Amino acid sequence: MKEVKEGFKVLTPKKQRGGHYTQSLQPKLVLFSWAKAVDENTVEQLFKMVMCRDYLGDVLWVEEHERELSIYGFHWTPADPKLDKDKTRLLIQTQQETDFALIFRNLDILHNIEKKNKWNLTRLVPSKDNFILVEGDINWSSSIPLISLYSYLIKVCTFEYKDTSDWLKELPKMKFERSMNGTPLEVEYAMSWTGLDKILDHLDIFCDDKLTVTGRPREDPKIENYTIHGSSGIGSLLTRSEAPYHKNNEYARRIEAVLEKKKK
Repeated sequence: MKEVKEGFKVLTPKKQRGGHYTQSLQPKLVLFSWAKAVDENTVEQLFKMVMCRDYLGDVLWVEEHERELSIYGFHWTPADPKLDKDKTRLLIQTQQETDFALIFRNLDILHNIEKKNKWNLTRLVPSKDNFILVEGDINWSSSIPLISLYSYLIKVCTFEYKDTSDWLKELPKMKFERSMNGTPLEVEYAMSWTGLDKILDHLDIFCDDKLTVTGRPREDPKIENYTIHGSSGIGSLLTRSEAPYHKNNEYARRIEAVLEKKKK
């Protein structure tokens, strides 16, 4: 199929899959949905635009295990549309026009990471009605930690930097950027996630067809909807206080191996 063109049309869902999605308010508002390319002029939005990026990972789990999942009003089943297999495709919307522009301006943050990992570079395509289609390497949708990281980095691109090559140093200093709801979560994550700077050069540790999208054994008896939704993303894996959740997680073990190697 030819590349999706600028000014494409978005086919919005005819019905919301599930009820009212429960989500926490976020100071930096960027909305996400999985997307499918219909043709070069049309993109299908697969579910209601959401603030909570964990819903993206829920869909990966359903596709892999062929079981339905319901949590916080969100509902996805094996009968729902399948994700594209040639590229990772997301639709995003921003609350602020400045954020819309900054994503394009700061795209080299993503590109530099993709180049180090020898992945295809992300492409941004604006629609005619305030959506942005994000087209990235298929590896970004190969596991829940990766789609979690990808969507986080997209939000990271909505901040103002003096030098985008130093974004990891600049972002934690943006505590002063406040709104009614407080410091943006992306800033807090940059301050609290252990080893983020180290793993960005080793994203292949999350790409393994022999592993599940969560990194846990396929028949893990402790797996439940909340664990899939709330404890499978990159933030949970990099937060020391959540280590007990990941004793049986191969991705967590690989992260520790990278961090230990970096110490030597």
